[in-house]
Amino acid sequence: MEKLRTPKKRPLNEEFRVLISLVCESIEAFRHYDLGRIAVSVSASRGEQKHGVWAYVVPLRHYGGGLERRGIRLGLPGFYRFASEDVDRHQPGAHYIMTFLVPKFFRLTPEERFETIVHEIYHLHPTLRGDLRRFEGAHRHHGPTPAQYKAQVRRYMEESRRHSPWLLEHPLLKGDGEGLAELPRRHFRIPRQVFRPALWGALLAALVFGAPRAEAREVTMKVAQPLR
Repeated sequence: MEKLRTPKKRPLNEEFRVLISLVCESIEAFRHYDLGRIAVSVSASRGEQKHGVWAYVVPLRHYGGGLERRGIRLGLPGFYRFASEDVDRHQPGAHYIMTFLVPKFFRLTPEERFETIVHEIYHLHPTLRGDLRRFEGAHRHHGPTPAQYKAQVRRYMEESRRHSPWLLEHPLLKGDGEGLAELPRRHFRIPRQVFRPALWGALLAALVFGAPRAEAREVTMKVAQPLR
């Protein structure tokens, strides 16, 4: 039972990271996951009521795992990328940000907390390349249908129970979270999308608009959208 002890004053982020690691070890499909690619974030929920969002995941790479994707802005060709100063500073190797909202997360039952964690892990691409798992059809990220997605999550939960029956006794899953919500924590802000003009497009802009060193400019776009 050594794994279940919660050392005092260890950041809540690390407690969640340990639990995610244990869950991944207990499910064959996730056993190869490198937790260094997941930045675990803890954010304050707006309320303590049970309903709403308890956790979400944000990819830090574009479809296919690329750092950048081609695009056009204001008629100029260039590249979009995700930018997160928090990740660059604290976990530069991360490909995802997985955020838990507390104390709302602790208002769930142990079973619901367990399901929430498995649900979010299942969103990650099988190779952890930085984008999300995709399905054919209308339900791209909760497919093939939401009911089938939920059923697969439940099957993973049963596999985890068979492998590690003690897991639901983990402090993050059992009890009301008293004391845990007061541990130090780190919040990773949702990354921004930044546009970098291509070299020849930037030179064209310089000729047309007289913008010096336009190739070095980056334009901040809207933030990436989290997936719940």
